[in-house]
Amino acid sequence: MIGALAPHAGFMFSGEVAGAIYSRIIFPETFVILGPNHTGAGDPCAIMTKGRWQTPLGEVEIDSDLASKILANSKSLKEDERAHSYEHSIEVQLPFLQYLETRIVANKEGTRINANKFKFVPICLSHLDLEICRDIGKAIAKAIKEGQKKVVIVASSDLTHYEPQEEANRK
Repeated sequence: MIGALAPHAGFMFSGEVAGAIYSRIIFPETFVILGPNHTGAGDPCAIMTKGRWQTPLGEVEIDSDLASKILANSKSLKEDERAHSYEHSIEVQLPFLQYLETRIVANKEGTRINANKFKFVPICLSHLDLEICRDIGKAIAKAIKEGQKKVVIVASSDLTHYEPQEEANRK
């Protein structure tokens, strides 16, 4: 699997679907996680290239090397921590990955340890047009190819908040 679409609603609403998606992934070295910017804070095309994000299950490190290459390859992306500060769409993906990676290590080695060796690249987006989407997509593809790492791209989405379930299921 090279990509996935995962929901980011509250765990009680979307956790079962997110868990099913992530349980099918063969873990790469890095996840590139794209999420919407619900707050509108910061740059509309924001990437973070350094740091760690804290979750209840521990810290997850940003893949600085890959993130820096993506940023260098894009005309649209800007280094911007503010866009990520109050945004949940990327953050809620990490505990699933942490839990499942730890479980995988436990099955393989016989003891449950907090493995969390994967890294991630957070990209927070809003108000995009086709040209910007192409630019960011090409920047990600080029950086992955240059780095020759195993990477899975995850798009975090609500899909819809506004349609009745029957209508959403039909579509």
